[in-house]
Amino acid sequence: MSVTVWRIALDRQLPQRLPLSPDEAEIAARFRFPRHGDRYRVAHWGLREILAAATGQPADALAFSRDDRGKPQFARGDGPAFNLSHAEDLALVAVADRLPAPGTPVATGRGVPHVSVGVDVDCQRAVPEMMAVANSHFAVEEREALRATPDDERLTTFYRIWTRKEAFVKATGSGVGPALARFAVTAAARDARILRADDYPEAASDWTLKHIALGAPYVGAVVVTAPQVSVELRDWVP
Repeated sequence: MSVTVWRIALDRQLPQRLPLSPDEAEIAARFRFPRHGDRYRVAHWGLREILAAATGQPADALAFSRDDRGKPQFARGDGPAFNLSHAEDLALVAVADRLPAPGTPVATGRGVPHVSVGVDVDCQRAVPEMMAVANSHFAVEEREALRATPDDERLTTFYRIWTRKEAFVKATGSGVGPALARFAVTAAARDARILRADDYPEAASDWTLKHIALGAPYVGAVVVTAPQVSVELRDWVP
């Protein structure tokens, strides 16, 4: 199977009519700063248009719900796996090309019932007490990799690890906190792998972790709970 990661520029002019649900419109209106509300609107506008093209349904007719882990999905469970992440003026939408075929190896640990996708993007900024944050949230393998990184590369390495872990959490719905130290990912840009996952032993060999090259200051990653998944990055144009 394959996954397309769509890159959405969020600082763009909004059309007069957006295919947002009442809930999405209400959330956008609650942002303190109008710019942030507009970015939310663009992100969900893009998400709906992308999923409409993938399913052949009208963008404003798409209905979503959340599974028992709180992860967004198609309300009737009949659409492809997808996930959304945004940071500053950039969003990423990851969409599986199809529903998993019968017999596809999928997640079985802690109730992940089917192929799932998790994507994360972050914008690099200074992290005070970086090693203290790593000591609280990173696995021992990740902390060692961060300490071994030259000073001028450490911030990017930190965000590379962080986004990979966030993508894993979003794919599994396992949550943050202590669970973050129960799995480990690689730190190198050209070697994106899940090293181990205490609660999902199949992850290290049967799941896919990909680095997404976005260009500074952004860092991105995607995790798919299926093996040998190809990932393509594309730009969304309304």
